[in-house]
Amino acid sequence: MISVVLIDDESSSRATLQGMLQSFCPDIRIAGEAEGVAAGIQAIETHRPDAVFLDIRMQDGTGFDLLQAFPEPDFGIIFTTGYDEFAFAAFENNALHYLLKPIHPDKLQEACDRLREKNLKNLLSRQLENLKEDVQKQKLTNFTLRTGEEILFVKLADIVRLESDNNCTFFFLADGKRRMMTRTIKEFERALPGEQFFRTHQSHIVNREHVLQINKKDGWQVQVTGEVQVPIARRKTQEFLDWMERGRG
Repeated sequence: MISVVLIDDESSSRATLQGMLQSFCPDIRIAGEAEGVAAGIQAIETHRPDAVFLDIRMQDGTGFDLLQAFPEPDFGIIFTTGYDEFAFAAFENNALHYLLKPIHPDKLQEACDRLREKNLKNLLSRQLENLKEDVQKQKLTNFTLRTGEEILFVKLADIVRLESDNNCTFFFLADGKRRMMTRTIKEFERALPGEQFFRTHQSHIVNREHVLQINKKDGWQVQVTGEVQVPIARRKTQEFLDWMERGRG
């Protein structure tokens, strides 16, 4: 039996994964669960699992934050996430396995097969370091937008801005196209690299590369590609100006 710990801040996601493991990977034993970074560290130290199913974005931090507590992990790692974000290219490049929610049974079985491979722990440790370096160096420049009808692969540089509408988010692209995603803008704020994207207002995110000028007329606004004026919340004005200044370095 291979013992695992499930770490995800959504109890429904943990329950779903637990049921799928019992159905499709009966030799996987669930030793424990946790709902976040701090609890996850404790669960790993308590149960000493062979592997961890680790969510990337959680309320109290990220899966990478958790792994800082284990510089040389002696357990296998399978990332799980609902974000089809730019970092996924790094997972592929470094041969680390991840599962995109909702998890497909075939993909789960593939992941479990990898847990059965010999010397997996040492391999993952080296690959994890490569992944961290890739993300930190911002080598990755792509983002994937999934809708019910299409999968659109775009460069981060081609995303001009995001605008929310209730629980949906519109992506405005440099070629003039617009795509609607059925996720909140907060989710995309967490997924996009903060060095390049800034949430100027509760309903708006802008790409630094498309900022043309900043105006102080009827309140602070930023003009972006397409001659669009995006509001800057008063409480975020100085933070935004400092962010822009850092980008000039």
